[in-house]
Amino acid sequence: MSTAGRVLIVLNALMLLIWLVLAAGVTQLNIEGGRKVEQLTKDFQTAQDELAKVERDVIDYREKATLEQVSKEHDLKVLRTSQSNSERGLSKTLETLTRLQVQVEEYTKVMKRSDETKTQRQDEKTKLEELRAQEEALVKTLQEGNGKLLADLQGLRDKFKQLTDANRSGVDKALNKSGATTRPAARPASFIR
Repeated sequence: MSTAGRVLIVLNALMLLIWLVLAAGVTQLNIEGGRKVEQLTKDFQTAQDELAKVERDVIDYREKATLEQVSKEHDLKVLRTSQSNSERGLSKTLETLTRLQVQVEEYTKVMKRSDETKTQRQDEKTKLEELRAQEEALVKTLQEGNGKLLADLQGLRDKFKQLTDANRSGVDKALNKSGATTRPAARPASFIR
């Protein structure tokens, strides 16, 4: 065999060894790669499981948040309605209070005017009672004066009657003495009572 054949055999043997080492290295790499792929597959599956769990948790939290939001909106509506009712009640109360204050002011003014009018009427009443007392005293005085004048008038009438009767009897006597049969016409006694 020639040197070239021997070199080729040695080179082939070396190449075979290199190929065996390379094949063992590739096999080792494939084994480690398979393990890594398997590990990555497991990690991927775990990550997918965790992702699914997280997605379920997110959906649950969204549903809870939506329910909580709906509940809060309902509570807010109830509170707004209650606030609106309270404000309406407050408004009515303030309106009633204002109306009552105006009525109290008017009542106070009326009472003040009433007190002034009462005082004025009492003053007028006092003055009228004084005037009445004065008028009653005047009437009493006039009645007493009238009584005296009536008594004087009655006395004068009586005197007048007596004088008239005396004059008639004097005229009758004078006529009887003179012998005249006719008597003078007498005046009507319409003014004599």
